Amino acid sequence: MKENEKKGISLYIANLGKYNEGVLQGGWVDLPVTQEELDGFMAEKVGLCLDAEEASKRAAAGERVYEEYAIHDFDKSGLLKSLGMSPGEYDSLDDWNRLAVIAASEEFDPEVVRGWISSSCSPGAGDDPIAVASVILQHDEIPYRTLERPYEGASDMVSLVHTMVQGSEAEAKIQGLDETSFGGHHLSNYFDMESFGEALAKDVEMLSGGFIDPHADGPDPDFYDRNEICEIAEERMAAPAASKSCEGQRAGAPAKAASSPAADAKRAAASAAARTPQATPTHDMRKER
Repeated sequence: MKENEKKGISLYIANLGKYNEGVLQGGWVDLPVTQEELDGFMAEKVGLCLDAEEASKRAAAGERVYEEYAIHDFDKSGLLKSLGMSPGEYDSLDDWNRLAVIAASEEFDPEVVRGWISSSCSPGAGDDPIAVASVILQHDEIPYRTLERPYEGASDMVSLVHTMVQGSEAEAKIQGLDETSFGGHHLSNYFDMESFGEALAKDVEMLSGGFIDPHADGPDPDFYDRNEICEIAEERMAAPAASKSCEGQRAGAPAKAASSPAADAKRAAASAAARTPQATPTHDMRKER
């Protein structure tokens, strides 16, 4: 198996029926792939019958038919490594492919996405491909700030203080420490900026070069439901190939897409009114294998 690209996902898919019979059949798949490629892989490599009508006919004729699969291994590289995700054995392969499609078509910082999910979302969201895809689609709404260093060599904690107090009443008072002296002593020499930064850091999610405010408004992992993620992924998978492939995108993967009609409509509606809890979907979606 080749090493997957930085935004790809490599999974080992096994034929669950044969596995339970003591036979190992399956293979590695590098996501994202088109639906046609995925169906071909599941039929030819994993040995599944994907057509319900055909499976029924073959079963009626006494033939052993296999329709179930399991994720028996994954390569902790690429998107799984950068987002800190671990697929479950019985997760939907279609959902992981949709995540890979959306990740390949968005420019985002995985560390920032991971930081927001771990600090502000419910437990379990970090390993849910639909929830993570939803956050990636809203990545520009994450309340992330880059550390601004007041002088060369300033530590992260000192820089955190400098960045967080900007525009506040405290900013002028802290700056005044350098300008205030008594008995020949500058007050700034007796104020522990490092300790103050460490205290402030307890209320934020520190990242390399910046921080997230977990108490501020930001992406909701439930903002897009599975049907909407499916629609957006299908739109991006069907997008015309770009003149130049995206960095880290393998042949057959979706072209770079800055947005999609489904995502645009969803976010436009959200900007016009307050978000409301997602209703339980009532329309059918593509049948999960």
